[in-house]
Amino acid sequence: MRSTIVATFAAGLVVASLVAAHGIVTDIEIDGEWYTSSLVFEDPYKIPIPERISWSFFGSGNSPVADFTTRDIVCNGNASAAALVAEVDAGAEITFYWDTWPESHKGPVMTYLANCGSDCRTVDPGALFYFKIDHAGLEDGEWISDQIIANNLSYTITIPEDIAPGNYLIRHELLALHLASDELGAQFYPMCANLRISGSGIINPTGVQFPGAYKMDDPGILVNIYNDIDTYTIPGPPPYNSDSEFSDDDFESVAEISAASVSVFNSSDFIASTLTKSYSALASVCTKPSTSDFKLKKSFSLSSVSVPDGSSDNFDCNVNGWAESRKDVVFAIINT
Repeated sequence: MRSTIVATFAAGLVVASLVAAHGIVTDIEIDGEWYTSSLVFEDPYKIPIPERISWSFFGSGNSPVADFTTRDIVCNGNASAAALVAEVDAGAEITFYWDTWPESHKGPVMTYLANCGSDCRTVDPGALFYFKIDHAGLEDGEWISDQIIANNLSYTITIPEDIAPGNYLIRHELLALHLASDELGAQFYPMCANLRISGSGIINPTGVQFPGAYKMDDPGILVNIYNDIDTYTIPGPPPYNSDSEFSDDDFESVAEISAASVSVFNSSDFIASTLTKSYSALASVCTKPSTSDFKLKKSFSLSSVSVPDGSSDNFDCNVNGWAESRKDVVFAIINT
């Protein structure tokens, strides 16, 4: 009887220690500037409650989101808008510091951005579209969560250089998979913070919405990590890549265009990919010998970009012309 009581007590201590060890982001370093994140166990009891750049989730503690198919998956349970906004340049690094993370809670890390359009402090985060900018999971048999623990409980991401300036929510999360073999057993720990990103980029990547981006039967969510897995599929879309290039397959979807007349691309896929690529990527197409006489029509989505004086709607597609002086511009062929 006594041994049973001792065993039960010991098991309870293990469970309690795991619960107590659940982590939250306590600090954020943005391009060398240090910000204290919303402290769920401290801030609610301070008078006045401190203003932060990260959204608070008072009442949710450091527990995982109980049901990731609900709006709690956006910025955590009981999420409330942050009062402050952090200024950051596109291309800058951001490091998230967690207070603790159990070694048993193996899993990936994911980071997203969402353009708020206006002030992020007044938006509904569930109505935004989030594009992933970074993720890491299982590589060469090692989980990124183990690397985060070894790296002073920190993880660093880089803001894409070519995204349009504006007000953004950054959404960062760890996912613990120790119970993920059961439906809704995957444990998400999301948080959000307000950013105002500066730069000369113009890219607005397409994104996903939360809830909705994660499904209960996604292979990276409903998974048994103790089944000697060699590979792991990180949930959500692939990260946006500023360095992506046009492929020959993209280029082959173009109709024949002469110097005398401007035709249009018939491939909607090519149009979409063009609109999400940087000038440098497009230049690699324009400078191909077989396209030296091509002309492009200025994209309707770039109404803020003025056509140079003395020109028509069309301009030469080459790296020595006006396009070279406007490396922040993305051009696209559109159906008319």
